[in-house]
Amino acid sequence: MKANKILVSILVLVCFSAVVLTGCSTEKKYVPYENKDLQFKISIPEDWQKEENHENGTNGVAFGDPSSFSLAITAAEAPDGLTLEDSTAALVEGYKSMPGFTQVKEDKIELGKSPANKFVFTGKLEDQDMKCMIINTMKNKKAYVVLYMAIPDQYDTNLPDVEEAIKSFEFIE
Repeated sequence: MKANKILVSILVLVCFSAVVLTGCSTEKKYVPYENKDLQFKISIPEDWQKEENHENGTNGVAFGDPSSFSLAITAAEAPDGLTLEDSTAALVEGYKSMPGFTQVKEDKIELGKSPANKFVFTGKLEDQDMKCMIINTMKNKKAYVVLYMAIPDQYDTNLPDVEEAIKSFEFIE
């Protein structure tokens, strides 16, 4: 009988620890977003703000909390002959002019079942330290860029939601 009480006490302690370690988490609700002009859909946390942009020949949408992070997706007609490698090189070169630019990581991945390149870097934007992740790909004669940008202490905090959203990304016809 005493062994059963000890076992129950241990189980209660383990369960309590599991709740504390997971932060008493509740399942985050994701909602679908579809953009027929840009030919993609994605699921994002329902509490993220959304802002669409249609300027200068580049269409895009940004999600997130403007005070700490954003996940922006843009698409533009790709010039004939532009390769994914050339597109990536141009993006990296463009961001190298950012004050304090330091490339952290580069990987080959998939975005919406298409080959993509991902690179992570840090730098300053308007005197604010930022950590960024860019994913670019080509699909249907368009160059797509996904940019996750956050103040450094918020980057890892929001990364799981950003990765979940990116994982849900699909091209539509």
